[in-house]
Amino acid sequence: MSLNQVFRNPFSTASVSPGKIEFLFPKEMVIDDVAQNFSRNRHWAQIVGPHGSGKSTLAIAVANHLKSKFDSIVMMTLLGGNSLKRKFIFQPSNPRKTDKVLHVVDGLEKLSKFQRQLMLYHQKKLNLSHGHGFVFTTHRTWSQIPILFETSPDTVRFYKLVKKLHPTMPAPIIRQAFEKHRPNCREALMELYDVYESFCFASR
Repeated sequence: MSLNQVFRNPFSTASVSPGKIEFLFPKEMVIDDVAQNFSRNRHWAQIVGPHGSGKSTLAIAVANHLKSKFDSIVMMTLLGGNSLKRKFIFQPSNPRKTDKVLHVVDGLEKLSKFQRQLMLYHQKKLNLSHGHGFVFTTHRTWSQIPILFETSPDTVRFYKLVKKLHPTMPAPIIRQAFEKHRPNCREALMELYDVYESFCFASR
């Protein structure tokens, strides 16, 4: 086993990026609840919350949970202007034009008002006429889209999340990282990445 394998950082991007890390729900709530609400809204809804609060992680979790209802799942990350990054989370070997696609649209607020209205108009047509699904992530609420979930991280869930990644990380360090960056869990996890690196450096 190599030294890099021994000291593999559990807070690296490979471990904590959306789709890799678990979304922890508030007490007495599970992924089934959110997926059922999404279905009741005809697979058209938004997840709202601040930077780094788990919106993309939850959106991908919902999409994967509903995989059996769609032929493919695609992640569309909006980068501002006319730029976007498209990545298939799941795709059949022989895709067809008639396939039902579930779109995870990340960062709706990055579009201008005109771009957003145009996108929503065309996507709603796909939703109504072809059965495509759309789950949007955004930092603010848009009146045209039902709210599926509002992300609001807390110390208890962040602590549980970190313990799943690294069971021996000291509790005071976890709490300090979260309180420093609250509600941005992504930044808090990046700080714990640096903490882990310093631990490993001291051990070598």
